[in-house]
Amino acid sequence: MKKIEENNKLIAEFMGIHEIMLDEYSNYEIDDIYQILGMKPHMYKNMVIHESDLQFHTSWDWLMPVVSKCYDNSEEADGKDTNVVGDISHHLLDVDMEQTYKAVVEFIKWYNENN
Repeated sequence: MKKIEENNKLIAEFMGIHEIMLDEYSNYEIDDIYQILGMKPHMYKNMVIHESDLQFHTSWDWLMPVVSKCYDNSEEADGKDTNVVGDISHHLLDVDMEQTYKAVVEFIKWYNENN
């Protein structure tokens, strides 16, 4: 579970959510996260969640905006080896959330090392 939390934090940072949550003790409004992810407001207004509540590994609604940003960033990395984004596509075609999530994490790690 700790690895999932670490990976979710990595994704949150990639998506710009780290500006809201600065450390493991920070609370943030779920509506703020939904706005960053481009999702519709949550039915529970002003619900406070913690870093451990991030749902990138269990929700397509949370994961797909990240996938989109991975594709956008792979285009910006023109001329660099972006084959790692192909793994995301492959697992999306299989509709395999777990493997798509893992491929997204690998892309973000690659992106952070190369940019």
